[in-house]
Amino acid sequence: MAGDAADAPAFETEVRQRSVVKGHAETTRLAKQYLRAAYTDDDGVLYCQVCHDRMLFKVNGHWYFEVIQFVPKRAKSHHQNALALCPLCAALYIYTRETCDNALVANLRDEEIGSDTSRVDVPVILNGKREAIWFTGKHALDLKTVLGTAGAARDDSPEEEA
Repeated sequence: MAGDAADAPAFETEVRQRSVVKGHAETTRLAKQYLRAAYTDDDGVLYCQVCHDRMLFKVNGHWYFEVIQFVPKRAKSHHQNALALCPLCAALYIYTRETCDNALVANLRDEEIGSDTSRVDVPVILNGKREAIWFTGKHALDLKTVLGTAGAARDDSPEEEA
């Protein structure tokens, strides 16, 4: 083991040019505030919109969650186009989602949402399993509205980094 440790490559860094989405940090900050307010119950517990369990842990006194775009790579960025997901559901949503963006948008668009709607369920297939994304009525209505102006998917968008 000492020989392997001695032969390990040196830790080096290099400067690389990358593209970043302008305003992404601000949109994420606003989304975190919006989602915390929407999905925290009266006891102060924040819930995942997919597995519907409480978030796993806190960091600096706040429940930790991933802000994931409901439908990514739109022409316009809106903080309402975001989900509050636990780390596992976030990874499943990003890497194993089988439901296409158009189907997600259509399912949300087809929901009858009024001012008295408390919850909206949007079906999604993650890792071969049917799940339901829970939305508060307000979030669903807000999202439905902003997706009407967010535009179609961007074909030429660079890889986004968090």
